[in-house]
Amino acid sequence: GESGCRKETVAGTTPKNWKTFEMSKTTDFNPDKAWFIKLGEGGKWEKECIENSNSLRLGFNAAPHEFCSQGKWNEVRESLKVAGYKKMTDTIRQIACFYKSDENILWVTFYADRLWWCFSKREIIQLPDKSKTRPAIDKWHSVDLKGNPLSTSQLSGKLLRVQRFQGTICAIKEFDYLVRKIKGVARSDV
Repeated sequence: GESGCRKETVAGTTPKNWKTFEMSKTTDFNPDKAWFIKLGEGGKWEKECIENSNSLRLGFNAAPHEFCSQGKWNEVRESLKVAGYKKMTDTIRQIACFYKSDENILWVTFYADRLWWCFSKREIIQLPDKSKTRPAIDKWHSVDLKGNPLSTSQLSGKLLRVQRFQGTICAIKEFDYLVRKIKGVARSDV
């Protein structure tokens, strides 16, 4: 079935100053695009990332952090090939999204019947298990900018489809709808 994802690459942009972002000002909320991220196989890192560390986390442990952070994608490809990865182009695209996305990218996931969103600093570190992490700016949020819960029961089925994505990271097709929902101005036509 349709996953709600767009195949898209990352373009470099100049980061905005999200330190001045205020929850009450919907005009300050202008992400360049939104990526869905699955926090671990079967969501195994959701609770840790959202409730404790306020971070994003990526597996693909066979992808060497040094090569990823330097953009040496041919070397990353070789390491993944040796480790038995098959869908190389899509795998590299997902890893590159994690490493190259700047602070204007809206990251979205689903956990505990809520949509969660954050922006993230581009400070990527490798953990002892070889997974990679980058910190959320502020924290993960599960409410809109007006303080209303972003319950999955109140979201469009088209947006929720992204949860079916079989990979780790993808661009969200329903971007305009998502931004309106987070701003608290979405129309009721779900």
